Amino acid sequence: MSAPFTRTTLTREAIVVGCGVSGLTSAVRLLEALNLRGLISRRLGDNAAAKASYEEALEYARFFYKREGTVHADLYLNLAAAEGACGASQREVELLRRALQLFEAELGPEHAKTALC
Repeated sequence: MSAPFTRTTLTREAIVVGCGVSGLTSAVRLLEALNLRGLISRRLGDNAAAKASYEEALEYARFFYKREGTVHADLYLNLAAAEGACGASQREVELLRRALQLFEAELGPEHAKTALC
C-alpha cells in the first residue's frame, strides 16, 4: 500500500493550492498546512524537510501575530522533535523550554499541553 503523501505532493505550492490559500488571506490555514507538511515529512523520515517546514511556519506566525502564544509553542514543540531526530539535542532543549514558557504563560502550569514540555 502506498503512502497518500509523497515528497512531491508536499511542495509549498501544492499545499497552498490544496488548502485554498490565496495570498495571505488565510494565515491560520497556511500555518496549519505548513505544520502538517512538517508532520508528514517527519513521518516519511525526512527530518530536514520537517525542520524547514516548521521554521517557515514560525516565520509566518511571527509575521501574523503581534506576540508569541500557543500557536508558536506548538510549532516549537514540533521543531524540537525534528531537531532531536537530527541529533541537535541542545537546540531541542532550547525549543522545548521556549514552548514551556509560552504554554505556562498562556494556559497555566496545570494545563495538559504545559505538562508535555
